[in-house]
Amino acid sequence: YKMFKQQHLYGLSRKELVISKGLLISLLPLIIVICLVFLSAIFGVKYSEKIGMASIFQKSYFIFTFYLQSITYMSFAMMIVCLIGHTGLSIVVYFGYLFFEAIIRFIFRIKEITEIIYFFPAKSIASLTPRPSLETAISESHQGQIQLTDRTTQFPMIVTILFACIYLLFFWWLSFSIMKRRDL
Repeated sequence: YKMFKQQHLYGLSRKELVISKGLLISLLPLIIVICLVFLSAIFGVKYSEKIGMASIFQKSYFIFTFYLQSITYMSFAMMIVCLIGHTGLSIVVYFGYLFFEAIIRFIFRIKEITEIIYFFPAKSIASLTPRPSLETAISESHQGQIQLTDRTTQFPMIVTILFACIYLLFFWWLSFSIMKRRDL
């Protein structure tokens, strides 16, 4: 991760710079997904009672949603770096935004305005991977039945994927627009 200015001094055009960052953002999660699939297969074979094609591919679409989620989070971080320009401050702003959005969603939930919270970027992106809400996990653990579904989303998975793709395209468009206009 060299600074944009240094890579520009080495001779990369702005377009090549954005493409190189895009390749990095695309390939890093791909490597992680390959490792995840490999480890899942090993643990699945070791700890499963029955092994069949139906059980192997039953929830395999979560691999794609994890990949999309990783790319979208990294693109969001790149957009913040392009907006701010300083790496350290960008990290603080990134985590600050996630914290701020969680507080805003909490306030909306208290005021019972829950329809809008699903359109926030971090919530929309986080809804791609299934996990129970804290309240649901605690109540179901006492009953002995835990399901890995995100009870906090109200949209079907395809709509959540669509929201994440829209945010991904917006993050890339804004990053490229900023880099085109700004002096590196």
